[in-house]
Amino acid sequence: MEIISDLYSLQQLCKKIEDSEYLAIDTEFLRDKTYYPKLCLIQIANDKIEAIIDPIEDLDLTPFWNVIKNNSMIKVFHAGRQDIEIFNNEGGFLPKPIFDTQIAAMFCGYGESISYGNLVYDITSIQLDKTSQFTDWSKRPLSEKQLTYALNDAIYLKDVYKSMIRKLEHLGRIEWIDEEMDNLLNPKNYEYNSKDAWLKIKSKPKSIKSLKVLADIAEWREKKAQIKNIPKNRIIRDNTIIDIANHMPKNQLELKNLRSFSKNPLPIDTIDEIVAVVNALETDKDRREFFIDKKKELTKDQEGIYEVLKLVLKIQSKKFNIVQRLIATSEDLENIAKSKKSSIAMLDGWRYEIFGEIAKKIKNGDISISVKNGTVSLS
Repeated sequence: MEIISDLYSLQQLCKKIEDSEYLAIDTEFLRDKTYYPKLCLIQIANDKIEAIIDPIEDLDLTPFWNVIKNNSMIKVFHAGRQDIEIFNNEGGFLPKPIFDTQIAAMFCGYGESISYGNLVYDITSIQLDKTSQFTDWSKRPLSEKQLTYALNDAIYLKDVYKSMIRKLEHLGRIEWIDEEMDNLLNPKNYEYNSKDAWLKIKSKPKSIKSLKVLADIAEWREKKAQIKNIPKNRIIRDNTIIDIANHMPKNQLELKNLRSFSKNPLPIDTIDEIVAVVNALETDKDRREFFIDKKKELTKDQEGIYEVLKLVLKIQSKKFNIVQRLIATSEDLENIAKSKKSSIAMLDGWRYEIFGEIAKKIKNGDISISVKNGTVSLS
């Protein structure tokens, strides 16, 4: 097991992998005490090397970032959104091109969001030891068992990757997966937009004025958490924000009298900042507008189209052995049912190929559904 914790060793490692065709990558990080994920380990493997990079003592990762920026090397992850987020935060770039084996698995008949352990077992018949899964990866020294657990996630990712590539090539779906990888690398996925923080709060007030208060407090909390690099719920909890939005306290006393406050008291300076945010709503005339999403109900005709589309989606999902959600969501189906246009703009690429084109024909009355010998078919 090669463990890299100094700059010279990292430089030598990078020379070994700089011309690699692909690199399987996994990371270990902590996020329970910080706003941004704290990188603790980077595990890498391919046909040339198997190694762990330990950056915990402020190791300069510049040589590694430079290698990963090589666009001729495929970076392989499993459920890699958080790994990619770390690369974006720490290295200042999105690794391109990538291959996510969890997404690929959905194109290969493994269902939705299969676990890494189950995927490894299905492909290699090896049962991964997960007893070190909940390790505090920031603590040193790490035991050999913990390091082996971490490195195995990259080692067996090689086998999973090669298996997925073979299956996708056999099915003729390499271009399909490329579209999904491009979506995963959309920079908007990794932006910390404080103005949209309110959207993550599940319960929303009904009045526009209260909704504005909720949005402003959520934005204030997000910015404060980012500056302090602590989890946002350690600033103020969601239920307290909702309580503030519904009652709009104008001073310290009114805020302290809120039911949620009595359960989770706040520091005086935090109370003052919250009161200031609430009161600013009355004086700021240039504030952004928020609208409560009042979903229009489908008409009876549209409901009929929606149900037909749902059935066709199920048929196509089964035919191509791809999970339904990956092809189209319920919202997609509703939008198609409501649309007055014959074109299906929201479904393109491979989705149009296996479902969008059929949905268009259904809208135009150019296709029918029948049952033959107990099997539903399209004609």
